[in-house]
Amino acid sequence: MKKVLIYGIGNKADLVARLLDRSKVQLLGYVKDDALKYEQYKGYPLYSVADISHLHFDCLLYAEDEKAVDFPIERNRVIHPLQSLSFFAFITSPEFWMIRFKALEDMQLAMEHPERNVGLITGMSYTQRGLVPAIFDEPFILAAHPSQDMFYDLIMLADAIDRLGPTLDHVIMGISPFQFRYDLSLSKAIQSRSLYYYQQTGIWHHHTMEISGLEAQDKENDELFCENWRRNLYEAITTYPFHVCRDKFLLSRLSEQEMQTVRQELYKVADKPYTASVSENTEFFLKYLSLCAANHIRVTCALPPFPDCFRSIFPEEILEETRQIVRNNAAKINNLDFRFVDSYEDPDFTEEHFADEQHLNVYGAELWSEKLKPFISRSSGSVP
Repeated sequence: MKKVLIYGIGNKADLVARLLDRSKVQLLGYVKDDALKYEQYKGYPLYSVADISHLHFDCLLYAEDEKAVDFPIERNRVIHPLQSLSFFAFITSPEFWMIRFKALEDMQLAMEHPERNVGLITGMSYTQRGLVPAIFDEPFILAAHPSQDMFYDLIMLADAIDRLGPTLDHVIMGISPFQFRYDLSLSKAIQSRSLYYYQQTGIWHHHTMEISGLEAQDKENDELFCENWRRNLYEAITTYPFHVCRDKFLLSRLSEQEMQTVRQELYKVADKPYTASVSENTEFFLKYLSLCAANHIRVTCALPPFPDCFRSIFPEEILEETRQIVRNNAAKINNLDFRFVDSYEDPDFTEEHFADEQHLNVYGAELWSEKLKPFISRSSGSVP
């Protein structure tokens, strides 16, 4: 039987402990930097980092935020058991797991009922947080995810077509103002978000990260954890309270320091010098639309609303570039049922409809979904 320690206490450590296969693994206790403050955790001994050099165990399971810790043991005995799925920044996010498993379950349900039409939603966080699929008349699978770029939009669409065939009859392609200048592999989110997409699709895009360690870690996980541990991880996490964002982004209530933080964030978002990605993303866009046309799938391309503070900083030329690419390239595809719904400057969206300087809150999401609903109905025509 393999003997293990868990480094860390709290939600992450609890998740790791919950997933262990107790028929193969014996948990000896927990390790914490400031262990002297405590004697036990969850009924197990709590050791300091220095203590573990005197203990007899096989491996230490790291269940804390990533940071440099000088463990007095061989490096190969320190295991990051969930790193092959995603970094802990995502692992502790119920939203991440709800998106991942809900999309897969919805896809499976649609496959089991081919007599019912179903739609697909792709896009990044603006779409994932900005739409409420339950408002639409037909079921939609939400495959949008934070930081998703055009490459993965295309991969998600192709996968849905393979799985669902003619059952898939409509897609909502959520886009951002900088859609064609955005490439996940060039973004700062790469190390965490790319793992998600590799797990979902098995494909890297412009990525040089060595994946052999991740694949080896999956095998290690199978030895440590119970059968169906990935599903159990999802269930464990989604038992935590999941709060739909009801915050209202009221600029008038922000301090000057908070406003400065908002400006800095917006300047980072607005800084999109990746002109080389435009031509590649345009090709992905054309392939996306061509797949839809070939499979008789209606397309609603939707640009969400943004607050005044975002629009005052974001470069107008990049926004217009996005609009032109959408319109010009959609016109190139024959037999395409296409509509472009541009809500970027919709005056009905006020500060009270936004959760932050970029994203809609639940009230804004409900409003935007209601506004899109007429365009999504079967009787709607193309929008110029």
